[in-house]
Amino acid sequence: MGPGTADLAIRIPAGALVLLIGPSGSGKSTFAARHFDAGAVISSDRLRGLLAGDEGEQRATDAAFQRLRHWLDARLEARALAVVDATNVDWMRRAELIGRARHLGHPAVRLPSPCRSISAWREARRVSAASAPP
Repeated sequence: MGPGTADLAIRIPAGALVLLIGPSGSGKSTFAARHFDAGAVISSDRLRGLLAGDEGEQRATDAAFQRLRHWLDARLEARALAVVDATNVDWMRRAELIGRARHLGHPAVRLPSPCRSISAWREARRVSAASAPP
């Protein structure tokens, strides 16, 4: 960590759901890669990329989240840590994921992104109105 930055220890219960929360390009994926095993992390961007060939293709979001929910259920049923790397800013979608965890008796942990500043956002990750779902 840099000068003036304290090291923080975040305790995550075994088998928990971890929701990384923040805007695109705010450092969620980097944080996940640094702090969690790759097998425990599911990325909505990656799923969109696999489905549509473009991680920013918003028209693939519903299909991506359908697959994300199947993956999440499998991880939770196996009592394994599940880290959701998505913006998670929509409270209804976030509540649904937390509800799935709680239904199976798992704790849910919300981690806000280590967002720096808007100028640090990557231009390629911005969502234009043209690519948003109708």
